[in-house]
Formats: sequence, C-alpha cells, structure tokens
Amino acid sequence: MQGVQESCWRRNTTRYGYGNKGARLPRTAGIKASGGAGGQRSGGAKANPNPLRSSAPPLRSATLCFVVVADLFILSVPECVPMRKAIRITGLLLALTLSGCDFEHQAEPEMVSTTQSRPIGDEASLDADISFGIGNLEISSDSPSVLYSLDLEYDKANFEPQVHYDAVSGNRGRLSVKLESARHVGFRTKTQTNRLRLSFNDKVPLELNVNAGVGQARLSLSRLKLKRLDMESGVGGAKISSYDPNPVECDRVRIRNGVGGMEAVGLGNLNFRELEFEGGVGGADLDFTGQWKQDAQVRIQVGVGGVSVRMPRDLGVEVDAEKNFLSGIHLDGFVKRNSHYYSENYDTAKVRVFMRVTTGVGGFRINWV
Repeated sequence: MQGVQESCWRRNTTRYGYGNKGARLPRTAGIKASGGAGGQRSGGAKANPNPLRSSAPPLRSATLCFVVVADLFILSVPECVPMRKAIRITGLLLALTLSGCDFEHQAEPEMVSTTQSRPIGDEASLDADISFGIGNLEISSDSPSVLYSLDLEYDKANFEPQVHYDAVSGNRGRLSVKLESARHVGFRTKTQTNRLRLSFNDKVPLELNVNAGVGQARLSLSRLKLKRLDMESGVGGAKISSYDPNPVECDRVRIRNGVGGMEAVGLGNLNFRELEFEGGVGGADLDFTGQWKQDAQVRIQVGVGGVSVRMPRDLGVEVDAEKNFLSGIHLDGFVKRNSHYYSENYDTAKVRVFMRVTTGVGGFRINWV
C-alpha cells in the first residue's frame, strides 16, 4: 500500500513540474549562503525594482500546491470530472500568468469609434466568425437592407480590429471580425472598455461562431434565421435570448462558459436538434420555453456552480443525471425507470427531449412553467 501511495504522489508531483531529481528551489535575491543554519544579507545587493516579479515564485509555488492538493483530494471521487477540470484550469491559468507575464506599463488608452455595413447582395447564407478578446459584445438582428452592420468603440493604442468579408462559392458569404491586443499583456493604470455592436440580416440564414474573451456578452437572437450557433465565453457574464421562433432548423447549439454566470431565455425558440452547454465556474439559468417543433437532445456539463432549468409543461423530458456527494439533483414531477428519470407526461407528449446532465460542485434543478 505504501508503494501505491508513493507512486501516486510521484506521478502527480511530476505532472506539475516539481518532485523531479535535480530540481532547484528559487534562489532568494540578496541572501548569501553560509555554513550555518542561517544566512547573511549581502551588503551590495540592490533592491528589486519590481516587487511583482519577486513575489511571483512563492505565489506560483502556492498555486501549484493548491492544484496538486485539490487534485489528490478529488482523485478519490472519479465521477467529479467537471469539478476536477474546473479546479485544474483555474489553478494552472494562475500559475501560467504568474510565471509568464512581465508587468509592464502599456500605452495610455485612446478611444476611437468606427462603423461599417455591407448592403445585401445575392447571398443565400452567411458564416460569421466573431472573436472579441476584451470588452462588451452585443449581437442582434438588423433590417433587410444590409447583410450586416457593426459599431465598434475600441482602445486604438492597445488593440487592433480586423474585419474581413469574402464571397465564396454557392452565394455564401463569410465574415470575420476580430479585436486583438496590439501589445504584449501588461499592467495598465487606466483602462477603457471596448464595445462591439453587431447586427445581422434577419432574412439570410446564419451560422454564427462567437468567441468572447473577457467581458460581457449579450446575444439577442430573435428573428434571426439561425442554422448553427457556437459560442464560447471566457471570463464574465453572458446572456442569450430568443423571443421569436426560429423560422429555419438549427442543426446544433453549443455554449461554453468559462468563469461567470450564464443566462439563457427562450432556448426552445431556436428550433435546435442538439444543444450542448458546458460551464466551468459559475451558475447557469437555462430557460427552454418557446415554440418547440421537433424532438431534441440536450447535454449539460458544469464544474462549479448550480444549474436551474425551466421547461414547458407540455414537453416530455427524459433525464440521465450523473451526480456525486457534492451535488444534488432536484426533479419534481419525474418518475424513475431503471437509471433514468421521466416526466409524468412523457408517454403522451408530442415533443420529447432527452437530457444528459453532469455536475461537479452545485445542484441541478428542473422547474416546470
């Protein structure tokens, strides 16, 4: 048994970069080694002009210790995959930030505004790829006279926008909008918030890919002909709403939320066949009300944070839930058959939804509306 424990410890410590033979501890600036138990401070040593750099090694070591201890603790709970993933991501991001970033002053912010729109041509569909690193993002529908329009306010001194449109074969348009940092990551005493408002034509079928880094993201999808949605939010809150039924079938909806709350309203109006939601750290409020037109599959996976789901009473719902001792499953109005849970109206419902749920730390609840 002792050999098994020792092997596990070596495997986990090696994974995080310490515990190897020949590894050296960080040398403390200004300390001279001596034969005694203590050391003498070198009289000619100069003070570190950047205290953030001198504090990085102990902070980094503490962060790595946190990751290892937390990982060893939850190794005894194999079903806590989302929780383990969330803790690893959070700790490793902190460690990488402390080890790889030089905190240098960036240029003073210089806010500018720009607008752009494209009149509609013979496009039969549009693919849009939006990558917005830092700032607030809003997406909505627009009038039939333009294919898309954007209103961007950004910090010109530290960020650079890139907007490209191409017409590909089959009357298919392709739009790419990016806002990337023009400098290395640094420390700024003054900051301004970048803002992007982007609207799409509500008559042209749309495949939308959104990557929002740090900031607030709001997607108002009402009236859009949405054929596919892939959204990823890094740090910050996100909200998705759809108050009108989607006139076309949506093949897939995929939502990934890193750190922060997620609120979605009217998901039933999207007319999707498959929906996948993956949350890292933060609660989620998912509202599936709307005009359901077809059967669908839903997959929900959350690391840390509770999930509240609202379902219309006329839907037949089947739930396959994986839980652990740190999460609770609350399913009122369901009956258990074998290992799955079925709503009381499942056998007579015209539209049925299969839902697979995996939670780490936090609860899962379905409320009927």
